[in-house]
Amino acid sequence: MDSIEISLEQVVKEYGGKRVIDSLSYRFLAGSRTGIMAPSGIGKTTLLRMILGLEPLDGGRILYQKELQASVVFQEDRLFLYATSLENIQAVLPKKRWTESEICRELSQVGLLEAAYKKVSFLSGGMKRRVAIVRAVLMPGNLLVLDEPFKGLDLERKKQVMHYIKNRIDGRTFLLVTHEREEAAYFEADILEWNNNFTVQMNGE
Repeated sequence: MDSIEISLEQVVKEYGGKRVIDSLSYRFLAGSRTGIMAPSGIGKTTLLRMILGLEPLDGGRILYQKELQASVVFQEDRLFLYATSLENIQAVLPKKRWTESEICRELSQVGLLEAAYKKVSFLSGGMKRRVAIVRAVLMPGNLLVLDEPFKGLDLERKKQVMHYIKNRIDGRTFLLVTHEREEAAYFEADILEWNNNFTVQMNGE
């Protein structure tokens, strides 16, 4: 798949007069993998939303090497509750690119084959999460963004889903918000981390 380079130049974000992101400059190279880490409530999701164009900047700018085409797993699943798992995924895919049986095979890779024709409203929280992940992974684009994607998954399911994602990043630029260094290390991702200052660690070292 395609990838995109994204450059942050002196990016600033404020809430209630408080700077949660202060003059951040960073470049996400095309095809790079980055784990974004910071304490809760300090602006990780806000940073993603600014990169995705969903949140205005209070200073600086974000430059894109080409048109942004992002597929995203938000902290909320954002599924169509009265559609089936299969229909939720078909809704974001180019027509005729994926057959029904091919999508079912993808669902089976995360333990959801039996849920393919069930309405999402009847699924557990962990099952909904996996549907949202498969949907984002299969959606074409040059940026794959996952915001704490493994919440609600037990350890074995988490390992299964992480393996599924890693095998399907396909060269896209990849951003993962996480509290776990082990997750970033599994994806061989650099770490962008901040509290009062921003630091970068290459490949989780």
